[in-house]
Amino acid sequence: LGLLRKPNHPYQSEIYLNLGLNSRDYDNGSLTERSLLSSIQTARKASQRYLAEVALAEHYYNEKKFKESIQYYEKIISNSDDKWLPKHAYNLSWC
Repeated sequence: LGLLRKPNHPYQSEIYLNLGLNSRDYDNGSLTERSLLSSIQTARKASQRYLAEVALAEHYYNEKKFKESIQYYEKIISNSDDKWLPKHAYNLSWC
């Protein structure tokens, strides 16, 4: 976590993304939302931001926070190159 204290560290967004995913998968999820939002805020590339937005949309969907989930799924489905587009559209339709 020392790397996160350095402003503008080149891997800051990826570190936050992995913290969020690990919290979701191996913890009680207490750090998931905060870590994924930090990943989005510190992303230097659109691809980094996109991965964090997908993870956050799925997190909100699984937590039944559909209003928040819709906000991210609507951004995500604009990427027609994503092989998971049908899944994202399906989840959005359930929201």
